[in-house]
This record gives sequence, C-alpha cells and structure tokens, in this order.
Amino acid sequence: MFFMASYVELNDRLILTKVQGFPSELDLKKHRENPLKAEDFSGRTFGFYGKSGKRFYIHSPGTCLLIQDLERQLLYWGEIAILEQTKSGKSEKIQRTSGEFEIIDIYDPICQEAITRHESPRGKSYFSEDKPIYFKPELLDLFLERLRRKPDPHFRDEMLKMASVQEMLKRAGYTLPSEEDLKA
Repeated sequence: MFFMASYVELNDRLILTKVQGFPSELDLKKHRENPLKAEDFSGRTFGFYGKSGKRFYIHSPGTCLLIQDLERQLLYWGEIAILEQTKSGKSEKIQRTSGEFEIIDIYDPICQEAITRHESPRGKSYFSEDKPIYFKPELLDLFLERLRRKPDPHFRDEMLKMASVQEMLKRAGYTLPSEEDLKA
C-alpha cells in the first residue's frame, strides 16, 4: 500500500491581519489611553479566515498567543482559546485554515510592548528597538500586578531580565521588585 504524506503545521501563535479577522476593537492607541481587559470581551467569539496552509492551532483548553500583523511588523496582544478550526483545499497552493477563538487575556500596554520586543524575530517587532519602552506612571501598577499574579515564575523572571523593562522601572524611580515583593 502506498500512503501519501502531507505537511501539517502546529501553531501556538495566531498571527492575523485585519483582513484575516484580527478584531477591530483591539486598537493600540485606544489601548494605551484606556487599557483593555479580557473581561471587555467576555462571551464573545471572533473568526479568523484565510490562513495559508493546513495549520493546527492549540485547541481549548490550551491557549495560543494573539498577534497582529501590521504590514509585516508584529504586535503581541495576549492569549486566546481556539474554539473551532476548519481546514479546506485539496492542493497545497489553495489550502486554507479558518476558525473561531475567544480572548482569554489581554496584555497591559507595558507588558504588551515588552513581550512584543522580546518575542518578535529581529526586525519584526512593531516597536523600535532603539527607543525606550512606552511608559505612563498610571500603567505601571497594572504591569506590576501582572508580574505578581502570573502563576508562571519563568514569565516573571524573563520580564525582569529584559533591559527595556529594567530601564523603564529605573526611569519611573522603582527598583526591581524582590522575590518577596512579588509573592506578597
């Protein structure tokens, strides 16, 4: 018997343009003025369309990262749960993946910029590497609260190691939180 093989891609990141279904409600300028929260989208589902190839995204209860593609510049927004996936097309040239997701977590603006800078391939981050991290004093508490409540100590440690985060905290007059501070 002869079996044909096909290429399947497993993804933990959903990268979307507006045309592919990136939620129009997620607007960086508005988010920086009045930070969005996952609760703002509770009970809503969003569709995505036309992802090339047959892709398999980590399905709920697992999560994927939601990333906006802004003319080949990446902007990380948070975590989503994939609820449904559909693969279509017979040949590789026309294969497409579409589906539905719900928003589980939205990064606060400071965390969003830090993660985007850290996770994006070199030259692909929406944020310029030669500029200091975005900072508004009233957003710092949101960021520090995220560090306190994030159950993954690796996440917290990675964030605190980033030079851009250290520089932002220093400019704000803060010293790096100690382990005890973060556990409090």
